[in-house]
Amino acid sequence: MKTIIVGERTVLRTIRDDELELIRRWRNIPENRRMFFTDHDISPEEHRNWFDKIAADEARGTYCIAEARDDRCVGNITYEIEEPGEVALLGIMIGPEDDRGKGYGAEAIALLSEELAASRDVSKVAVEVFSTNRDALVFYRKIGFTIVRVEPERNMQDGKPCDVNILEKKLTSQ
Repeated sequence: MKTIIVGERTVLRTIRDDELELIRRWRNIPENRRMFFTDHDISPEEHRNWFDKIAADEARGTYCIAEARDDRCVGNITYEIEEPGEVALLGIMIGPEDDRGKGYGAEAIALLSEELAASRDVSKVAVEVFSTNRDALVFYRKIGFTIVRVEPERNMQDGKPCDVNILEKKLTSQ
């Protein structure tokens, strides 16, 4: 995998140490935290361990989503190749609220998907979204994802069982 993937508006690159703490703080904002499968407050040590585990795993990776014009970190995107040559599970977060809706997430997903198809022979990408996260469901459908199944009451959200939507998008290799 490339260490830097350059797009028109965004650059996917290695997360720097100072950005790791920034991403952790964004992750712990209550409105953000409730959309993650692990919804407790993440400590600096737990976040560092998560990051180090990803870095040591051939099937996983994470990138900073940086604004192309000034290299400012606006979020992060992760992948985990669940079935080699088949599916990569993606996770994405745009941290600053005023950076949402500007196309950074859509471009980051497109860039990473292209790279996974070309270098890792991935044929589709998938995301897992709580049924209560309507904005995310609309976003993913808008960029070409399709709901392939719903897993009833798979996870807890706000102390209640919550359905999880599995969405996929087929890729074409370059």
